[in-house]
Amino acid sequence: SIPVDSVDSILRQRGFKNPKLVSITTNGSDFEILDGMRATIEAGCPYISLAAITLESQDYMERINYERVAF
Repeated sequence: SIPVDSVDSILRQRGFKNPKLVSITTNGSDFEILDGMRATIEAGCPYISLAAITLESQDYMERINYERVAF
């Protein structure tokens, strides 16, 4: 087993308040990671970079008020 934690928890533990960019390069766990960074998103993180863009991930990002600016 591998211990896991949310992005929100990791940022809080390390004293990061409002990151300007979060890069997610897991190629498959993107939605779980995004779910674990709700506080970061709600605080106004302006940029989230995903390793792979699918129609599903693009729809998800639009639902949480992000728009694609590059591919």
